[in-house]
Amino acid sequence: MRPIFIYPGSFCPPTYGHAEIAKRTANLFRKITVICSSNPEKESLWFSPEECKQMWQTYELCPGIAVKTFSEFTETNIEINELVMIRGIRDNRDLDYEKNVVVFNRENFGIVNYLYVISDKGFRHISSTSARELAGRLDLLELGEQVSPLVVTRMLEKVLNIRNLYMVVGKPGSGKSTFLRMLCEKNPENVFINTDSFSFQLRPLLEEAFGNVDLVDIAINRSEELKEVIGKPWLELTKKSLRSVPRNSNVFLEIPYGFQEDKMFFRFFGGKIIYVGCKNEETNKKRITERGTPHLVKFIDRIPGKEETLKIAKRNKLLVTCVDTSGSLEDLKREVVKINKTVATKEVHNA
Repeated sequence: MRPIFIYPGSFCPPTYGHAEIAKRTANLFRKITVICSSNPEKESLWFSPEECKQMWQTYELCPGIAVKTFSEFTETNIEINELVMIRGIRDNRDLDYEKNVVVFNRENFGIVNYLYVISDKGFRHISSTSARELAGRLDLLELGEQVSPLVVTRMLEKVLNIRNLYMVVGKPGSGKSTFLRMLCEKNPENVFINTDSFSFQLRPLLEEAFGNVDLVDIAINRSEELKEVIGKPWLELTKKSLRSVPRNSNVFLEIPYGFQEDKMFFRFFGGKIIYVGCKNEETNKKRITERGTPHLVKFIDRIPGKEETLKIAKRNKLLVTCVDTSGSLEDLKREVVKINKTVATKEVHNA
């Protein structure tokens, strides 16, 4: 008998814990099939099996892992006695639940062969239920530890009842704010959240912690201290802004430094990225000087440019589109039209 290893579940959504079980099993048996199905006994599912199949692709999987929906899998010619069902076990609660699973599958499908895989300790707190609860509370830090950035995107879009959530990054002087204002003027469904505007609300905390010292110097040379002071308040302001966006809108969250090595905010706000930038840094520096904010020149080298952004996006399986703001105002208007077409189809370019 040729054993066929299957890893079925609702995976609503798939998590790092699920991916870990799949990869460990595939490393042992070379080939397994993940099967995304629906469970009518569970409370309202957030995503269809087809959507969950797509979300599995946002994880780094072994070549031997195939992902199918239940209907796709049942179209293949298989013998029930060949099937070995993979089940992940986190703790005693899972063991108790598995008794019912074994009885149900034996009586309804004739499945009697099982392979139980004990979760690694670092993944035992992760589950689809937990991820849904975290998303519902906008507990973004914890959510980013449980699911991939693009799954974070899908979950936040679901919770906020919006069409798209993009994080917008780029160097100072790249024209991000100008581009986003034009984007919102052309399409009333677009909403622009400028996190730089939070600095006024956070100023009392900054002055209490650092006095009247140069905050640019603090941001560059004492970034960890700065994070300790305003990290959580900044996140709360961002969450408050997200909660207030209109239903069915396209939300553009501007976080210029979102791809800095010590921040990587896509882990918490999702993996749909728009990079706004000029072709060369001299243009950035000229614009910064002309608008009377020369102190921001110091940040140009710290914020990743286009090539580094694309590398980070590819490494983390993010989706990214790039907007060139080097040209004329007419060129920028054409970029605005292009992005508006993109959000209408809920797509971005793959890095």
